[in-house]
Amino acid sequence: MTGFILSIVLAFTIMLVVSRWRLWVGVLAACFVFGLLNFHWTEFLSLSFQTTSSLPNWLLVAGVGLIPVLGTIMRESVHLNEILLRLRKRKKLYLIVTPLLFGLLPIPGGALLSCPLMKGVDSKITGDHYVAINLWFRHLLVIVYPLSSSLIIGAQLAGLSIVKAVLTMIPVMLIMLVTGYIFLLKGLKDDKTFPSDNGKKLTGNKTVRTILLFLTAPILHILLSTTLLQHYEQLSFFIAMFSSVTLALISNRISFTKFLRLLKQSKIEQFSLLFLFLLLFLNLVRSYNNLDTVFQGIQPPLYFVGFLAFVLTFISGRIEIALSIVYPFIFSVYEITTFSPLLFMFVYLSLFSGYLISPLHPCMAFSLEYFQTGYWRVFRIIFPLLLIPLLLVSLFFLWLH
Repeated sequence: MTGFILSIVLAFTIMLVVSRWRLWVGVLAACFVFGLLNFHWTEFLSLSFQTTSSLPNWLLVAGVGLIPVLGTIMRESVHLNEILLRLRKRKKLYLIVTPLLFGLLPIPGGALLSCPLMKGVDSKITGDHYVAINLWFRHLLVIVYPLSSSLIIGAQLAGLSIVKAVLTMIPVMLIMLVTGYIFLLKGLKDDKTFPSDNGKKLTGNKTVRTILLFLTAPILHILLSTTLLQHYEQLSFFIAMFSSVTLALISNRISFTKFLRLLKQSKIEQFSLLFLFLLLFLNLVRSYNNLDTVFQGIQPPLYFVGFLAFVLTFISGRIEIALSIVYPFIFSVYEITTFSPLLFMFVYLSLFSGYLISPLHPCMAFSLEYFQTGYWRVFRIIFPLLLIPLLLVSLFFLWLH
């Protein structure tokens, strides 16, 4: 257990130091440190080859690379800008709705889509605050989203229906909404001089067409992944993103020259490499031989599982990985067969919180890259806010247990 934790801490430290230059280089350095400390070099090379030679992984990498392209095109979209322009002078509402809306898109690293639309809303907002606002409000609905794979898996393993799980997490979502509004958007004032339109009338037809373009990727991805490409989700994701970018180019009449300029602005290679090495790091953590026995023999009070859940999602950047350790731990150590709604709320919020603030969370990594700011600057903003729902739920849980 000690060796695993030390290697994780060292890998994260090196990643944070190196990422001041380039984040994807920092993640790659963390892969080398963690991999060579826990695996024989031949096994490390084998796992690296396994990750980088996987066609499904490359389809994901290519699809993720198209996300900032789509986001940049959407920022250039006249019709979308006209729609959002009606909200933009109401800064607080705009900064909540924009990431919240994009948060419903079931695509990896989808926070990139809202970054270009949020940038420049207020000159007083720094890059690290933009990242905090984007992450916080983007994931408000994700925590109660019935199509979220982590929520579905977590509810099923806990013995709860997805409906009960969603209803259980709604109070948490409301607490986070109020917390974010008070602490992240304080001091912002509506811009009364900001024009509500550009002197152009936005027709219902243009609005519908813009919304359909906006929803092309998630709708097509869901349709393909549940029908024709049921067993090829990565291909479905790439096709959905490629189709969405193509339609956005045609609809907005983007010339080839302008498209090349948008490609350069999107920094597609940086985000693609970042996601590829995130996949490698997750594969290394998942392949650790004693991952399921790291905490074997520990019998702490039940509330310890909250801390354990937070730490595991923080170091892995994936709720699903932590679930595979936390749930068996609860079932075996405490002899619990079915979660109460309150226990599920406590455990899932802890899992979600560690995931939200993890440096390996794609939305965190991509937002940091886009706004060119540092991880710890954002951590210092978000972590105190997370303590509010965590402490409220924990105290309620302890009171009733």
